[in-house]
Amino acid sequence: MDQYVVKTPGQLTQGYGREADHNKFHQVTIFRDAASKIINVENQVSLNAGETIYAKLRFEEWLYGQAAVTVKHYHNDNEVFIAELFRDACAEQDQTQSFIGVGAKHQNAEAERAIQTVMYMAREFMIHAALNWGDDSADNLSHWPFAVDHVAWIYNHIPQRESGIPLLEFMSAIKLDHRDLLRTHVWECPIYVLEAELQDGNKLPK
Repeated sequence: MDQYVVKTPGQLTQGYGREADHNKFHQVTIFRDAASKIINVENQVSLNAGETIYAKLRFEEWLYGQAAVTVKHYHNDNEVFIAELFRDACAEQDQTQSFIGVGAKHQNAEAERAIQTVMYMAREFMIHAALNWGDDSADNLSHWPFAVDHVAWIYNHIPQRESGIPLLEFMSAIKLDHRDLLRTHVWECPIYVLEAELQDGNKLPK
């Protein structure tokens, strides 16, 4: 696991985006499974130990819901992960930790590469949306947390180039029907919802 900072304030997943900038998303904790290479991102307002532990718990709940597996070990850098509060949270779950050396980012290459992959894809999604639907506020930079979440979902569901197997399918050992991918839209493209009355052949009141 690793963390990174985004200078642009990101809109929260709840509310209307009217909160103060310091109360918006500014950081991300990223998780990458060493075996399946699956990625999970958790957007955070700050990188303190309490919020990082909450992100860890959300990841573990998601992981168990997807594949009924639990985390046995975390490999990370120092920073907040050596905080007593975080180490106690790992110990309570019988989880061990290992740490990289000072200035040795290459020792956490899996997580570092996952950050690059997620952010490059999210940037491309947002640029594409801004070029095509800028008049519909698709160029709003504060939407980056949604783009990051979308990237992680796409990355876990698409078949891999080498094996042809989605990472989620590899981790869970359950064959997917890919219906979710068939319903997936291009990031921030305009969509329209058909009114039920029109679908039934009736007219809407003026």
